[in-house]
Amino acid sequence: MTMDVIYNWGIKLIQSFQDAGTFLLSPMQFFSFLGYDLFYLLIAPVVFWSFDAAAGLRLGIFLMSSNFLNGLVKIFFHAPRPYWYSASVKAYTPEGSFGIPSGHAQNSVVFFGTLARFIRRTWGWIIALLLMFFIGLSRIYLGVHFPTDVFAGWLIGAILFGLLLRLEQPVLQWLKRLSLPSQWAVILAAALGMIALYWLARYSLGDWQIPEEWIRNAAIAFPDEPIQPLSLSSAVSTAAAFFGLGSGASLLYRLGWYNASGSAGQRALRYLIGLLGMVAIYFGLDAVFPVGEDFLSLFLRFIRYALVGFWVTCLGPLIFIKTKLAQPSRKT
Repeated sequence: MTMDVIYNWGIKLIQSFQDAGTFLLSPMQFFSFLGYDLFYLLIAPVVFWSFDAAAGLRLGIFLMSSNFLNGLVKIFFHAPRPYWYSASVKAYTPEGSFGIPSGHAQNSVVFFGTLARFIRRTWGWIIALLLMFFIGLSRIYLGVHFPTDVFAGWLIGAILFGLLLRLEQPVLQWLKRLSLPSQWAVILAAALGMIALYWLARYSLGDWQIPEEWIRNAAIAFPDEPIQPLSLSSAVSTAAAFFGLGSGASLLYRLGWYNASGSAGQRALRYLIGLLGMVAIYFGLDAVFPVGEDFLSLFLRFIRYALVGFWVTCLGPLIFIKTKLAQPSRKT
């Protein structure tokens, strides 16, 4: 009953916001795009390849950690999206996962907070805070999150960001003392642990079923986009990317690490070559690997996303060094 009161309040606020006019649609869609994985996939590698490898790695690992926690908490609450809850809400984009907390809001705090910390300028923090706010706001306007989802995302993102910053150096120093095989074993165990925890969270729901009303309302908005909030695919993708990024970085460190400095032309060429390689792996394997929730499909999904991460933090940089577009560096 309490949740119905909160949801109904949220519905009224969303409708009032949307009634302000469709002139807000384009800017809200733009800000929402800044919170999608595709945007992060375009930005994080350029930081690693062309500006600062350590900062780029931090961005990737922090973001994957946030993605994992967000998916876990979503299952814990297993709450609806606004347009699942009420067909009266106009949704401008389909979303298949549970509502609270907003992944866009949470990840924006972690990602742009990490970027602002790297920039180390007041204007960087101002821009980061504005982006966090408008990305969260966009999700309300687009009808895919209740205001409470966004508030929860911001809060969890801030707590996680602080925790990751506190743990980063102790964990990094501990890993550096291990052999390469041991490092890979630890990173793989962490990745598999993510998947296991996600599966356990899903299993803990027992006989709970997605309410028919949610399915029906979602189908009214997007008939060709069935909701699948209990899918393992997202968790596997996140864990695999985490493993690929971490294992690639550990190998690159053993081989001399990577210096992202260079001329503007070198930096741009690195990004172009790196992006082409990343796209080739991502879409090439997507074209030949099966899609589904069976073991083989999920295993191949893990391989695909792990290779993308490994390309970003190891294979790409090694090619840049080999072609004299970059130099190795022991500095981390």
